[in-house]
Amino acid sequence: MRYGLSVHGLIFRNRAMRVAAELNHPLIAVQGRRKATNAAAPPITRLIGPSSHATGAIIQTVKRSEDGQAIIFRLYESTGAPRKIDILFGFPVEAAHKTDLHEKVTEEIKLRADGQTIDLPLRPFEIVTLRVVPKK
Repeated sequence: MRYGLSVHGLIFRNRAMRVAAELNHPLIAVQGRRKATNAAAPPITRLIGPSSHATGAIIQTVKRSEDGQAIIFRLYESTGAPRKIDILFGFPVEAAHKTDLHEKVTEEIKLRADGQTIDLPLRPFEIVTLRVVPKK
């Protein structure tokens, strides 16, 4: 068993959720096989908000789609409040869609003019699966 204490003045609920998630699900690096290319790896995807902990959304999963043509992001709203978040993928995106858990497209999401960012409204505690197709 692992326990953790966080020393703080006033801790907000979304900050507590993030600290708990980091404790319970530590980042584990695994070496994988990758085809040799000249292209640099894209920058990490990030949630954009007033501060790094203010979005209230937590990315739970990032994986390749079952058909190998896209990247799947699963995230959820952790604070119980409706909100609109921005997600900057850090690489050019051809298309973005909401999907069900079987990765079947349910809704198209419009990209901003920069071709790398989407606006995503979230309901309280909503779980969202995104299918993002990178530009080739």
